[in-house]
Amino acid sequence: MEKYKEVNWALDIRDAVFTGAAEFFGVPGELIRRDENTQVLLRREAFAGMEWRDLPGVVGPWVSRFESTPFDSIVAVAPKGSKRFRDYMADIEWLHAKGLAG
Repeated sequence: MEKYKEVNWALDIRDAVFTGAAEFFGVPGELIRRDENTQVLLRREAFAGMEWRDLPGVVGPWVSRFESTPFDSIVAVAPKGSKRFRDYMADIEWLHAKGLAG
């Protein structure tokens, strides 16, 4: 984790086209360059006190990743190449509407 303190960014996924579920929780989310429309930053503190199993759609599984990472932010992706892209985007829109995604 110390190595991330000296870098401006660690991973660039802005132009990536995923065909299936993708989330990035092995790198601090704030160090990932992303397409802010389809790749959202989730912060651990935003979900404090919530049970991930109670969250809709893929939001729950995304939030469950906080159990597996030491970082306080992760990036969740609506895969542009997926047949379920609209479903993923509906979940991202829900996150934005609730003020839970950046």
